[in-house]
Amino acid sequence: METLRAAAVQFESVQADKEANFRTMEGFLARAQAGGVHLVVFPEACITGYWFVRNLTGPELAALAEPIPEGPSTQRLVALARQYQTTVGAGLFETGCDGVYHNSYVVVSPEGTVHRHRKLHAFEHALVASGSEYTVFDTGYGWRMAVLICYDCNLVENVGMVALQGADLLIAPHQTGGCRTRNPHLMGLVDRRLWDKRACDPQTIEAEFHGEKGRG
Repeated sequence: METLRAAAVQFESVQADKEANFRTMEGFLARAQAGGVHLVVFPEACITGYWFVRNLTGPELAALAEPIPEGPSTQRLVALARQYQTTVGAGLFETGCDGVYHNSYVVVSPEGTVHRHRKLHAFEHALVASGSEYTVFDTGYGWRMAVLICYDCNLVENVGMVALQGADLLIAPHQTGGCRTRNPHLMGLVDRRLWDKRACDPQTIEAEFHGEKGRG
């Protein structure tokens, strides 16, 4: 099994602006390549945006979602993985069958192999259906990987199931808080100044995430 250098990226997507989000992702991929990274994990629904989807009409959701793997966003990920010689994971809303959609995550290797996971516990929109399969696959690095999206990991049985299927590494993209929200189940606002000082004062930012704001 080879040593695997991985990078997790969290950024705020521009809602429904795939081009802007891809530009952000390409900047991170260039930095990752320079740092010798083999795997870059972007957030859940980072290509399409996430929070606004619950307010979309059916036709608006249809215009946002894409098929996988033949859709333009997945094919762009394939090109980026090859360009930067890095395995790339990114999320978007997928066009399913018969007017059903999925919150999906795509992992693409530098060789062009595409793996897709459909969120098992989806709740983003009435037309977004939950997936029905675990996603576990082998990689060229000798590691066996699995994908579980956000709330999938809240049910520990899902993590146990992919472990039983031989997963060495779990890719767990998510959308979370750390911002102002009326949802009491999400994180509270984390002061940006604490994050900016994380290198010289790691204990304070760690306390924020380990406390009530980060739900421990």
